Amino acid sequence: MDFKQIFDIKTIDDFQLGHLAWVLNSPSYEDVFRPYLQKRRDDMASMMLDRSQDRKNLYPDDFLCGGIVMIDGLLALFHQLVQETSMEQIHRSQITKTDNE
Repeated sequence: MDFKQIFDIKTIDDFQLGHLAWVLNSPSYEDVFRPYLQKRRDDMASMMLDRSQDRKNLYPDDFLCGGIVMIDGLLALFHQLVQETSMEQIHRSQITKTDNE
């Protein structure tokens, strides 16, 4: 699945992109928020294995599938944002810095 169809970075302006990159590069994202999202995604996937009607009444399959896809998309988007902003910073520093710097 191509997450770019749903999560298009081009819709984010440079100011917003800078803020997102700052948040995503913080220990709070890496140590707390990303593991939280991954745990919620894994929990939803585990719930899908419970085929009981009670679970389906409480959490329909479409709800769980949508949640899994959404979290997968967010994690992919966040990873892509970190990668792209890191590469931009490296490229920018190569252009603006001298060899001694």
